[in-house]
Amino acid sequence: MKHTSLSALRKTLINADFVHIPDLVMLLPQSVIDADNFRAHWDTLVLDENFKSYTTRHRRILRYHYTHPGTFVLNEDSKYVPTVTYDVDYKQGANKLTYATQAFIVNPLMTAILKADLSIIDAHLEEGVEYMVDINLFRVSSFDGRLSPTTSGRHQDGQDWIFMHLIDTDNIEPVVSELAITKEAVDSLFKKPMTKFLETLCVNDRKLWHAAGPVVQHKPEVPAKRDLLLVSVVRKDPTFLRENAIE
Repeated sequence: MKHTSLSALRKTLINADFVHIPDLVMLLPQSVIDADNFRAHWDTLVLDENFKSYTTRHRRILRYHYTHPGTFVLNEDSKYVPTVTYDVDYKQGANKLTYATQAFIVNPLMTAILKADLSIIDAHLEEGVEYMVDINLFRVSSFDGRLSPTTSGRHQDGQDWIFMHLIDTDNIEPVVSELAITKEAVDSLFKKPMTKFLETLCVNDRKLWHAAGPVVQHKPEVPAKRDLLLVSVVRKDPTFLRENAIE
């Protein structure tokens, strides 16, 4: 089903806890759409050291404190501390990431995507409550015939909501994105490759599990890549608020 309005997306989320948006571009101001300029930011990503034993992934992070509705404060802390662990070969604990460039932070298309994402989940956010918004730029690459996992199998990330926006692919076999009601479920709620610029999945990470297939080269002599923009939203932990209160 192709959704053509924010109201339709909101209704779908209430009923299904996820929504697939084939063409988010159509819901954004056309004046900010510059796909080539936006994609170029993925060429400046930095190797994700914590996961280099598991996959070839480059990454940058952009973070906000968000008080609903509409108040953003930049969070310049680039140390990402996951609230879950994964059953793969990686360095657990804090991940010292490279922050997004200033050009990306002020990019009009990034601003429009963020506003659209928060509008889609508006009914699930509480007025006056502070949320943590983490924006990750990911590139998973494959070369020399290597298989590069995209995720650690079916998993949850300890967030409230996750938006997965496809940015670009090159020379890859289809990477199937999947959603399921449990980690062990036989049937999938959603299962297909995302192929278009800003094709998007919005997922309730508290209720559903997600996964994506590995990046594999289509032509063995040409490097492969899959670029993704991931926006996660989670209510700020009251413990965090107390421990970080300014007297």
